[in-house]
Amino acid sequence: MWQSYLLGFKVYLQLEKSLSPHSISAYMQDVEKLIQYLAIEELQLEP
Repeated sequence: MWQSYLLGFKVYLQLEKSLSPHSISAYMQDVEKLIQYLAIEELQLEP
């Protein structure tokens, strides 16, 4: 469910924000951790 949103966010960071690959990786890891936390806590967040 989240994959298309994650890809769109990554493209946004690359093209619109011109972030370095390291920064993009850090952002993506943070978002993945948030998604995992939501799943563990059984919380729903609609993209």
